[in-house]
Amino acid sequence: MIATAWGVGFAAAAVLEVPGDHATVVDAVAAARSGDTISIAAGTWSGALSIDRTLTLVAAEGPGTVTLRGPDAADGAAVIRVRMGADLTMDGITVDGGGRHRVLWLEDDTTATVRKLALRGPANGDYGDGGAILVRPGASLVLEEPALDQPPRGFRRGGYIALAGASLVVRGGELRGGRADLGDGGAIFAFESSVDIEGVSFVDDVAFEAGGAISVVDGALTVTDATFAEGRAGLVGSANGVGGAIFAWGSPVEVRGTVFRDNAAVRGGAIELVDSPSASVVGSSFERNVAEQGGGTIDLASGAAEIRGAVICESSAPTGGVVATGGELLLDHTVISRSTGASGAVGTVQAPGSLRVVHADVLETTGTTVFTGATLTNTVVAWADGELGDVTADHAVFFEVDGVPAGQVVGDPSFVDRAPGDCVGDLRPSLGSPLIDAATGLDPDGSPADVGVYGGASDELLDADRDGITGPTDCDDDDPAVGACPEDTGQPQETGTPTTDPSPAPEPEDPRCGCASSGAAGAASLLPALLVGLRRRRRAQSCSLVPFRPDPS
Repeated sequence: MIATAWGVGFAAAAVLEVPGDHATVVDAVAAARSGDTISIAAGTWSGALSIDRTLTLVAAEGPGTVTLRGPDAADGAAVIRVRMGADLTMDGITVDGGGRHRVLWLEDDTTATVRKLALRGPANGDYGDGGAILVRPGASLVLEEPALDQPPRGFRRGGYIALAGASLVVRGGELRGGRADLGDGGAIFAFESSVDIEGVSFVDDVAFEAGGAISVVDGALTVTDATFAEGRAGLVGSANGVGGAIFAWGSPVEVRGTVFRDNAAVRGGAIELVDSPSASVVGSSFERNVAEQGGGTIDLASGAAEIRGAVICESSAPTGGVVATGGELLLDHTVISRSTGASGAVGTVQAPGSLRVVHADVLETTGTTVFTGATLTNTVVAWADGELGDVTADHAVFFEVDGVPAGQVVGDPSFVDRAPGDCVGDLRPSLGSPLIDAATGLDPDGSPADVGVYGGASDELLDADRDGITGPTDCDDDDPAVGACPEDTGQPQETGTPTTDPSPAPEPEDPRCGCASSGAAGAASLLPALLVGLRRRRRAQSCSLVPFRPDPS
């Protein structure tokens, strides 16, 4: 036993070694005082644990060397139970459920921080909610870098984790293959609880009804820099099947910098929102998400939601290939490419809902109509296989799409580089594009705003290549290997302010982009003074180009 002093007036904390000081982990827990640490040698240790004080359990030789199992626990009980008011920290320990037991049970008003948790021998049986971890009201759980890839089976809600009236934070790691065989939340189900996810991968998680990976009801959900891949909601026999990755009912939702890929559901291929008080999806990408009925990417049944700075590619549903809404939905500074849907290849609106599309690029859609009810502002719609549909348009540009409203601009958007079939490409407007200075409002340099995703005061929201450099400051927003181009002179060149020098000196080779700056004198000297100023303003928009395509895996 190693004792450590915390200071005058505090009790001494000790490090109890197993098997050095105590023969088993159960014995060490029974002997430990509040604040002690139990250091466990490599091996498999049997005996269910009951924690009723502040304790730390650590694998002495690092993660993966210690396995705890509880063969003496009742079926469906947990190998580790944290009693009311207790506080557990656990680091690098694997728990074997023996096919009958949960990993962890947090009673009311407890706290636990669990690092590098792994699960073996998951429970298999109709034991209610929370296949691996159950968190009771008032409890708080932090999981850091869990490796949960052996799913329990037969549980109703929360294939891995279920919580009610509690809080959950997950940082890093993976939750793979979670199954809610009879209900919601293939990996996580939360009722009247807060869930905070950062840097976590959810792969192949499935729910019988709602939320292939996560289901939150009357709580709150925050997701940052996560990945949701191959999730599914709606198994055979389900009457619902909503939210292939995420389902939220009556809960504020904030999602940032997250990838949704190859998720599927009956409605809301990636996300389903019901009675949403507020939902924000910012700087995220959606690839190949599919719904059997409506909302290939997102179905907003009711409430309000905003999608900003997103890239949405190859989304599909019969109605609302990308979005279906019965609430108030905004798509802002978003690229939508190659979506399909018989009615509303991009979006469909059901009363009393509304769909506003602002500073978006809508490209290569397939369907009878592109929209069934939408308001388009400062938006590009091009290469549509089908009628535009029921829209109200203001300062929009259309190309190769039928049914354009009178008074709108029709012309090739002339992107810097985009080939047919590309999900993104370099979507900055080339010189002479009808998008330039054709929108309402102003660009950040004070000139009239451009139509499309790189125009307007909020264009910094779009980071198509997810390299952390947003908007026009990225030399090539389609290639993560290319970052920001060097600053110009520092004096903004407004589009509407002609330069006084019609023959500017040649600009140097751009060392970070590996290509000549867009204001080369050989071309600029042949242009009117107005376009020279414009070219300088867009000098960071035409460097090396690598077309983006979704991960084929």
